[in-house]
Amino acid sequence: MEPSYWGSNRDDWGNENDIRKDMLIVRGVEPSIIKVGDTIVFYRVLAANTSQLDYDREPIVHRVNRVYQDNVTGDYWFTTKGDNPATNDDFVEIIDIGELQIHEFRLIGKIVGRIPYLGGIISYFKGSPGRYVLIAIVAVILIATFVFSSLGDKDEDIFDEDEEKAKDLQETKKSNFLDNLKKFYKKTAKYKHIVLPSFVLVLIVFVPIVDTLAADWGTHFGVTDVAYDGTEQKTLIDGSHYFAFADVTINCPGHWHQKFRSFTLQIINQTSGEILGEGNWTVVYNFEGTKTFSSGCWLDLDSVTIGLNYNFTVTAHLQSKFGRTWTDVKTIDVALTLR
Repeated sequence: MEPSYWGSNRDDWGNENDIRKDMLIVRGVEPSIIKVGDTIVFYRVLAANTSQLDYDREPIVHRVNRVYQDNVTGDYWFTTKGDNPATNDDFVEIIDIGELQIHEFRLIGKIVGRIPYLGGIISYFKGSPGRYVLIAIVAVILIATFVFSSLGDKDEDIFDEDEEKAKDLQETKKSNFLDNLKKFYKKTAKYKHIVLPSFVLVLIVFVPIVDTLAADWGTHFGVTDVAYDGTEQKTLIDGSHYFAFADVTINCPGHWHQKFRSFTLQIINQTSGEILGEGNWTVVYNFEGTKTFSSGCWLDLDSVTIGLNYNFTVTAHLQSKFGRTWTDVKTIDVALTLR
């Protein structure tokens, strides 16, 4: 799911000793409330059938791009796709997680947040190198405690006189410090109705100023690029469909009062203006800089013609900390091609 979430064990994405991994916060939810754009955790499938007992306990994290319900049984099914543009286009064929046919029995929960680095730190200390490091740290602490305590007992009689002098000097310094502190408090107490609000005001103003100075104001906030990446035909529970891939690049310059929330990808008929397919992608945490998300949407076979041109329109949904919302739109003209 990079770049949205960091946490893969693959060698080319940090392997098991990479401490950059996020700890994801997962909430168990009913299948009926899962919507397109949500990031879910589900079990890897072991075989082609859909029995709830026929799955692996290894969890997979991917983003939902289609939700449908069986009209007969009422069961929910999901299709998902990772955000990593470098690997997820062929994820289904290579790793065989059965993500085109995710039955509700395989659903673990929905991602509602993340804690950066915490997952990597825990993962590191679970591995062999981390265990050795942890044992070494504990050993050093124990040895240091023993050594210093032993030295203190042996030298107690030798340094009694010096210790008394040091204590007297320390008490004198402490007395002077307390006297100065009392004087400062008395002066401050007279103007506490000014000092305390001023201190709070400085904190409120200082943080945005630093963040504003660090922001890259010269760059565009919103969609900077949309690249069409081909179309594939897939068989789902309700029949065959096309999936059109697109890589969407979003830029967040780092303005403290603005944040990116989500984007919507639509494939539109250039003649009629009809929306033929739509995908909604939500990021649950704000980020700074440029990120590329591998996106796309499902299309019915009879709604599009391979070889004809269509509009790919991406609408980024942006928000300020003061409640104002606005959008940034980018459209490209592409001819659908099978790959």
